[in-house]
Amino acid sequence: MARVVKGIIGLFTGKVGGIVGVIYNGRQIIRSRPKKSTVPPSQAQVDQRNKFREVSQFLKPLRGIQQKFYGNPTPTKTRIHLAMSHHLKEAVENKGREVVWHYNRVLITKGDMGFAIAVQAKITSGLLRLHWAAPAKQHLKTGKTDVVNVVVYCKVNKQFFIGEHVATVSATLYQVPLPPVFSSSVAVWVFISNHAGTRCSSSMYVPVERIN
Repeated sequence: MARVVKGIIGLFTGKVGGIVGVIYNGRQIIRSRPKKSTVPPSQAQVDQRNKFREVSQFLKPLRGIQQKFYGNPTPTKTRIHLAMSHHLKEAVENKGREVVWHYNRVLITKGDMGFAIAVQAKITSGLLRLHWAAPAKQHLKTGKTDVVNVVVYCKVNKQFFIGEHVATVSATLYQVPLPPVFSSSVAVWVFISNHAGTRCSSSMYVPVERIN
């Protein structure tokens, strides 16, 4: 097994022939490709694999957002790695043989912009309505051109609706008809970004009131 600090091929991850490049404890490692085990996995190993698969599938549609807006990457940890790590540790747990999500711990984005608005979410006849009060001037942490972004997840169909730059913070209202498949239980997150798309707030989970 060889460690790569600043190799001539640069950062290497994935499989090439009989070798595998990985990041372990923040260090670049190259090792031989492991042979397929004939020993049945333990229940703990199965649980961890199920969590990893569940989180990977959940985050995949969000990569476009998280590659821009998730913490501070390092030479050995990308924003995608940071997002995976957070959700594996904080947002899911095994209960029996099921993987259970804690949607209020999900972070769609992680940034340093202040989130100075309180958002309310309602769904009426398939129409999602987000309302927030414009922050008072003495508490203003956002600029006039900063924008609101929304992410909606259908828990049953496991599909996302992603709305980027849907309204300015000063607009105080955004509403949109959701696709028919979102008629069941949903989770909603909101985050703020600057107009240039270079900074963002950490996302906020917004409880949804459903009115038929």
